[in-house]
Amino acid sequence: MRLRGSSTAGWLVGLAAGLGVGGLALRSADAPAAAYTAFQHRAWYIYLISQYTQWPTNTFADPSAPFVLGILGKDPFGRDLDLIKDKPIKQRALKVLRFKEAADITTCHALYVADSDPERVRAILTALAGRPILTFGETAPFRRHQGIVTLWEQPETRDKAYLYFDINRAAARQAGLRISAYVLKLARPDPHAASPP
Repeated sequence: MRLRGSSTAGWLVGLAAGLGVGGLALRSADAPAAAYTAFQHRAWYIYLISQYTQWPTNTFADPSAPFVLGILGKDPFGRDLDLIKDKPIKQRALKVLRFKEAADITTCHALYVADSDPERVRAILTALAGRPILTFGETAPFRRHQGIVTLWEQPETRDKAYLYFDINRAAARQAGLRISAYVLKLARPDPHAASPP
């Protein structure tokens, strides 16, 4: 699926300007060349939500330290991350690192958890608990085990869907992160997700 260009542009510009409402439209591969792919779309969410998040003041080693985005597990983005690779986050150069295990993570500020195995996701998020890392994921185990930003799709038709996000505010507070009230207002719980036990 690809993103409907006009919906994408409107939502992203709106978010950046403090005016956006709603999700980003995705559609099939017959979309115009300017449309975003599903994972370029996800890259934009990571980029913009990170821009609107505050980390503890001692998180970065020095004023020139990069902002590190980690991908944990098999990378689903590929070249789609090129969309944001040259864009600074929090006025810092963006550096992308890929990790196989949570134990490999040293410096990391935002992390996309690609793993979907329930036990591994639980172990990953338990290992990261309390660290100032803005976690992103898309699975039920990620949501259940206190991942911070859960991305989810709402199908509209056979070849069109919208991508939304939900935010676990308690998990963000535990990590010492402050997410903009504007972003929190845009968050939308997945109505199809089972309530956590």
